[in-house]
Order: sequence, then C-alpha cells, then structure tokens
Amino acid sequence: MCGGGNAQQKFVDAGFGNVSNVEGGTEAWGVGGLPVVRGKKVVSLERQVRIAAGLMFVGITDRCVMGILIAKMAWNQDKGGLCSV
Repeated sequence: MCGGGNAQQKFVDAGFGNVSNVEGGTEAWGVGGLPVVRGKKVVSLERQVRIAAGLMFVGITDRCVMGILIAKMAWNQDKGGLCSV
C-alpha cells in the first residue's frame, strides 16, 4: 500500500472500527458518486483587497514593512559568530 495503508493502520490503532482504504483516494470516491465535502477554495474579497493594498504600498514606498520587521528579529542579527562573513 502506498501511503494510504499507513493512515488506515493508524486509524485502526487509534481504535476506530470499519476503516477502509479507498484505492484512488478522494477523487475515486467522488467519481463513484459518493459525497465529498471540500474546504473553501477561494480567497475572500476582503483578503484580496488587503493583499493588493499591501503590494501597492510596497510598490509606492519601495519598503516592505514585514521585511523590515523580520530583519530586526534577533535570529537575523549578526553576532559575529562562526557564520559571519
């Protein structure tokens, strides 16, 4: 079994009964006419606006606030250790 068998065994080991490994996975299940519940696949309009506004800000100011903040984090500071150039 490729991958799925391991998951099947984990469910059995966890105490679940009546566990099956569907050959072909979720796609085969759906093609077989059985119900498949999928998560939301779209990015919300509000999030799209935030992304666009953030990119516009970076484009206009030529500064990325997130990059500036991350650069100031302790792990990004050169302490003159073994890896300094």
